[in-house]
Amino acid sequence: MAEPVYSVFVGAEIGLLKGANCEDRAWGNLNELHEVKRENEITCMCWLNRKQTKFYYGQESRIVTTFDVEAGKITRQVKMNIGEGRFKSIYPYQKKIITAVSSGDINLWTKKGKNLLKISGGIDLNCVQQDPVQTHLIASGGKENPLKLWDINSPTSPIFVSKNVSEDWLRLRVPIMISTINFIPQSSKIVTGTELCQIRLYDPSAHKRKPVLDVQCGDSPITALAVNPSGNQIIVGSSKGDMVSMDIRKGKITGKFKGFSGGIRGIQCHPTLPYVATCGLDRHLRVHHLVSREMLYSFYLKSRLNCLLFAKNWPSAEESANSCPNNENSTVDQNGGDDGPDDLWDKMPVLQTENTTETPSGNANKKRKSNNKSKSSKKNKTSE
Repeated sequence: MAEPVYSVFVGAEIGLLKGANCEDRAWGNLNELHEVKRENEITCMCWLNRKQTKFYYGQESRIVTTFDVEAGKITRQVKMNIGEGRFKSIYPYQKKIITAVSSGDINLWTKKGKNLLKISGGIDLNCVQQDPVQTHLIASGGKENPLKLWDINSPTSPIFVSKNVSEDWLRLRVPIMISTINFIPQSSKIVTGTELCQIRLYDPSAHKRKPVLDVQCGDSPITALAVNPSGNQIIVGSSKGDMVSMDIRKGKITGKFKGFSGGIRGIQCHPTLPYVATCGLDRHLRVHHLVSREMLYSFYLKSRLNCLLFAKNWPSAEESANSCPNNENSTVDQNGGDDGPDDLWDKMPVLQTENTTETPSGNANKKRKSNNKSKSSKKNKTSE
């Protein structure tokens, strides 16, 4: 029996790995329920190869797990004992594994768990991102930990270190609170999001340490960020559940995505299709259209979600256009969480009522006539 083909893989806060099939509008758990432990929380995921036959995911206990998509099972688990804190990122590099933990340790491992390289990224590390084209380049940042660009081939010192922005209008220092990082395709630019609601664009090739673009985005901390494959648009998610698209060339918000009811932790754009997937604290996996911003799919996965992976397998464009979660034949949202009160009232049947001689408007007219009569009688009495 062939294994189900999943469109999106999602990692949960309690250690469950989940897969969603958008074509069949179904989802399932991919590991055993006995693994449901807080220390097994899945914090990061990445594809092992371009064919997408396997992927890695890192857990709170600093265990790297390999999942075979074709076999539908876990094939390897390796404990990484260097560093402290939770996994922040995991990436493949020349048949090896790059990991980063919150204590600031960035390591290069063999698949069997032998440490080959260690980079000190600084304490309170919040995020590490690998350049998808030049895979030897890595960007890091965190709390009072500025943006740094590293080269795996020369790890002794960073090749670029950003400089903090100028003081605010009260002449106070602006804290460094980087929460998410991403590379802009077909360029050397790097975009960051901060816990102070700022989007900043850096260009190391321009030999400028300060951001070339610094804009405010909303009023809640930025928790996730993805770049459209075109490179001109970024998708930004916040801890309040706001998600917007921004034109990175002008630094202006171009649209807002709807349907969220909790903080967003993971955003990823499909590499070839105009789709963006999100997951977060409201336990939903959602897929929106990048252009129309319409919600195409919504899966209630019963657990708080941290991260996700898009797969190449996807339904046809016609099926995606007709796959709205409010469709009555849809079985995607298993708790009906996205149906608002207006949708509920629209689905209720209309009851026929008997015609009455007195309507609300008729009663109002009678009251007006009685009031006019009383006023006229008062005037007659006064005239007498």
